[in-house]
Parts: sequence; structure tokens; C-alpha cells
Amino acid sequence: MGQDSFSKKRCYFFDRGRCVYGDSCSFNHSLLKDCCGDAASDINKYHKKNLCSLFMVPGLECPFTSSFCWNAHGLEELRRSPLRLPPLDGIQRGTLLRCMGAHRLSEADASEVWQSPSDWEVIDRVKVGDTVVADGVPVLADGYMMVPVQPAGAVELRYFSCVATDEKGRARDLPITDSHIHLDEMLRTRRYGFAWYAKTMRCGYLNCARRRCLYAHEGEKLRPVPALRPQDLAELGAELAKLPGSRIVGIVQSCCTVEAIEDTLQLVKWGREMMDGRIFATFGIHPNDFDVHSPEVQMRLEAALDLCGVQGVGWGECGLDFNKRADELDSAPQMRQQMQQVFIQQIQVALKRRIPLVVHSRDAEEEVFHILDEHVPRDHYIQLHSFMGSPSMLLSFLAQRPNTYVSVPGAVTWAWSSQDGGLRELAKVLPVDRLLLETDGPYMAPAPYRGQESHPGHVPWVAHALAVAKGLRTLDVIEAASRNFCRFFGLQEEREEKGKESFNNQK
Repeated sequence: MGQDSFSKKRCYFFDRGRCVYGDSCSFNHSLLKDCCGDAASDINKYHKKNLCSLFMVPGLECPFTSSFCWNAHGLEELRRSPLRLPPLDGIQRGTLLRCMGAHRLSEADASEVWQSPSDWEVIDRVKVGDTVVADGVPVLADGYMMVPVQPAGAVELRYFSCVATDEKGRARDLPITDSHIHLDEMLRTRRYGFAWYAKTMRCGYLNCARRRCLYAHEGEKLRPVPALRPQDLAELGAELAKLPGSRIVGIVQSCCTVEAIEDTLQLVKWGREMMDGRIFATFGIHPNDFDVHSPEVQMRLEAALDLCGVQGVGWGECGLDFNKRADELDSAPQMRQQMQQVFIQQIQVALKRRIPLVVHSRDAEEEVFHILDEHVPRDHYIQLHSFMGSPSMLLSFLAQRPNTYVSVPGAVTWAWSSQDGGLRELAKVLPVDRLLLETDGPYMAPAPYRGQESHPGHVPWVAHALAVAKGLRTLDVIEAASRNFCRFFGLQEEREEKGKESFNNQK
């Protein structure tokens, strides 16, 4: 087979973001259709969904041209999915609307047809699983995504919602809460792409064999971490404001490294100026960084918590993680003991200050619950962040602790979460009065936005997955999570008005 034959075929690895040959690859990397007529966007929906950090970050250089790079070289190339709402009344995907005119819809012109009110009209009551014939736009539709289906002239309207007239007012008030996010990392990811940290830290592998490793090696100078800008937060706020009826109740920034302290203080300050004081913060040391914990580090974290005033709402995330550094922990058992001791020391801070404790557990649920049972009073407020242990273990723990809440991340929308023992099974049994919503941004973006950075605007999709799993309405889950959020963090409607000057005065 000649070179020309190869060049007409699409590169399997490029379509999955893993081709290492670049311009020298024999297969087709372009966005044009190959000899079979398959477009790249049909093969992999993540293409150009993120910014190329090697292109965007000053001082770095992408080894590929724009047409060969998997990620976007600038905002003009970025294929970011527009922010939208899921069904608020629990209607699931699969609803069909048939165009009554002579339209042949494609992904390119579907939105134009939708914007024409004369072409569509809902003519029957919508129920889960119904097929709806329509010739006009549903006035109260939200969270739509049209996909062409057969026969020609029909489209599948996924995530369709038609809110009843008597609920129109409620749909206009969506209290958005994100109980756990790494806001500093998320804003950098929005600006520079997921690899914004490139060359800002040393590679942990002694004999690294990775081609174009993003970490610095011997002889390479460390780069400074890109600075945050006020407009980064302002742009996020402007995007969140586009969600119909949304109202930000609270966003909790998790400061779990020493390096994030100054950024967190700045975000809290900007939050007071731009978002009516709705950005809160918790402080602690992540279990993966347990070996940097010291009395001096703890003093710095506590001082930062004090500077936040009423916006400092908890301690963590802290806990145990036996996954990421598993090889080290297996070879040196004393490291597990040290991690557990650091966890206990941070528990003591939360108890001393009488503030909520934010707990991280990964592959260590039994050990975490054992330590909590030994050291934490049963009525203390605990947030189990992104908990993915067994439902039976969780229910047993919740039964003994009336003030323990579980925050559910975007992973609940992923396909694997529906497997036996998956996150959706846990969601089914989680009491509504004990759930919180989180994004853990920029990580674990919900299904409609996978491949992008996760942010508070995606919280309704997390609520929707919970609602489907529990047989509830999405709006009810969002409202319950908002009540739980305020109860857990001790927030009141007037709280943000108290002590607004404390932060600026102490700064």
C-alpha cells in the first residue's frame, strides 16, 4: 500500500489525542473528510474542545501546527459546548420532535430552524419517553441539544424540558451551589488549557521516558505559575449569568496546598467585589501532599482562614488517599501512618475552631471512617467530598452522624457510574436532606461537557443525574442541595453583609 493510500485514512491515534508522530505521521490528521467521508468531529467529539497549553502559555511552544494539534490554538478554534440547563422536571433524553415543514436538518442548520417560532409547536402533554409531534418552539423549553435522526426532517431533542405553567416562576429561580471546587486551577484551565502547570514543577520519575513530558527535568528551569487576573473571575461570572433564572448561593474554593493560599485570598476578595461575597473558602492539606505538612504550614493555613472572615467556612480537604501514591505507600508502610497522623492533626483544627470538616477518601474509606469514629464527635459537621465507597457503608455512617453530608461530583453522569456498585447506585440511597452538589472543577466535568473544565455552571447537570437516579425532579434536587448547603456551612441570607470589611481591613 502506497503513501498516498495511508494519507487518505484517518489516524486512529490522532482521533483519540494520542498520536506522537505529529507532522511525520503517514495518516490523515486534518479536519477534512477522509476517503470514506467520515468527518473528524464525528469520530471524536473532544477534538479542539480544550486550549493547547503549550501554545497558550507564554514561554512554551507547541511542537505541532494548528491543523495537527489535538487542542485549540486560540479561542477562535475552541469548540466549547454552550452553557445550558438540563430538564428541570425530570424528562429524560429520547424525546422526538418532528418538523412539520420540508426541513432537512443537520448539525449546522438545526439551531436556525429551532430559532424560528413559526416552525415548531408542542401540541401534546410531554411525558417521559413520549414521542412529541411539534410545529413550534416550546415557550418554556430549556437545555436542548438537537441531533438529526431518521427519517429526514426529524430531530432528536435531548435533555428536553417543558415546564408546566404553574411552575414557570420556580424555574426562574435556580439556586446554584458548588460545595467543592479548585477555583484557582479552574480559572487557569479556562485561560490556558489543562496543562497550564507545564514546567512549573519537577518530574517525580527518576528515569522519565515520556516524550515531551510536561514536568521539568534536570537542567530545565522552573517556570512561574501563570497569575490569575480579576477578569478571569469576571468572565466566569458573566457566563454563569447566562443560565436562565440562575442565582449563585455559594461557591466553595478548596485551598489544599500552600501554593494556593494567596490565590484563594485573592479570589475571596474578588468574590466580594464581583459576586456579592458568594465565594467561600476552606483550607487544609490534601492527603497526596501530606509530607509537606508541618506546624508552620498549618499556621499559614489557619492565618489565611482568619483573613477570609465569614467567607472562611471549613477545614479541608484532608483525609486519606491510597491511590495516587500507591507504590510509595506500599514500599514504605510508615508513610501510611504519617498520612493518617496528618489527617488526625487536621481534624483537631476543625474541632478546635468548631468548623465543618471536608474529607477526602480514595481507596481508603474504611480507614477514614475508623479515624472519624475515633476522633470526631458524632454531631460535628462533616462533608464527604466525592465519596465513592459502598452504599451500605455510607448509610451505616450517616445513620450515626446527623450532621454528615455527601457531596456528589460530575462523575455521577458518566456511563460507568451506572454499573453495579457505581456512583448512581450510591445516589439512589443517599437521603435528599444529606446531599450536596459539587464540581471538583476543573476535574470531573459532567457528561454533556466531558473534555472541558468543570465549573459551577455545570452543577444543574449533576443535580439532573441525581434526580433521574432517585426518581425526582431536577429542580427539587437543586433546591434541596441549596438548603443543605446553607445549613452545612452555617450561611444565612444576611451573613454576607456581616463583616464585609474584615477581609479588606486585615489585608
